[in-house]
Amino acid sequence: MKRGILPQFTFLRLLFGLSWLFSTAFTTNAQTIDYDNAIPATWLRGAELRLGNPDIDGTPYLFKDWQPGTMLMTNGRLVEDIKVNFINQAGEVMVSKPYAGLNVQYGVIELDVVSVTISEKDEDRRFVRYWADTIENVGDEQHYFYEVLAEGKVSLLKKPYKFYKRPKQREAYSSGNTKAKYVPKSDFFMRLPGQENYTQVRLSKGILLKAIDPAYREKAKATMKQMKGKWTREKDVAAMLLSLFH
Repeated sequence: MKRGILPQFTFLRLLFGLSWLFSTAFTTNAQTIDYDNAIPATWLRGAELRLGNPDIDGTPYLFKDWQPGTMLMTNGRLVEDIKVNFINQAGEVMVSKPYAGLNVQYGVIELDVVSVTISEKDEDRRFVRYWADTIENVGDEQHYFYEVLAEGKVSLLKKPYKFYKRPKQREAYSSGNTKAKYVPKSDFFMRLPGQENYTQVRLSKGILLKAIDPAYREKAKATMKQMKGKWTREKDVAAMLLSLFH
């Protein structure tokens, strides 16, 4: 037997087995992905496999590890016992759930999702789906999942995403081209009492104080000092705003 034939045959058998598993899950009544009613098939685009690109450092996934969480759907139903991740460059959310002994990843129909809550040790993180043109000064109709840092009389939203950075071209005396990579970034949007629209801000003392009404600026500084907080730390800024406009 020629060297290399057996590994290739084994790979083809594995590929065929996975294909059969997915096709069976979507075509038979006895073994559908709706078998336990935890993730109704009407909310899913189907099983997906996102492979990394060896020419790009990192992945477009927002989180390195899939996070345990829940999804609130537009019909009021709460989907539980799932792990979630975002591909936020396209406003996508995906879920991972065990099926037939495998952790299968499913693409979700985002228009059926109201919010995604991620369970962490300290506290839960809630991401709400908004149309981007209702939050940002953009012209295209695109939705994203914004993390809610503060809500009430004042609202502070965080838009975390991965920015695709193109490789730099080779320059003189350089050893070669740099690789493309996914760079994590975050944009912040704030809406104060009496305002109809959100304002994009950076978490810095000068920019935040400038955005706040002059009548509240001294109180904002005193509140942050009392908290021993940092103007660059999102949790501290959110707590200061909620204290300021409770």
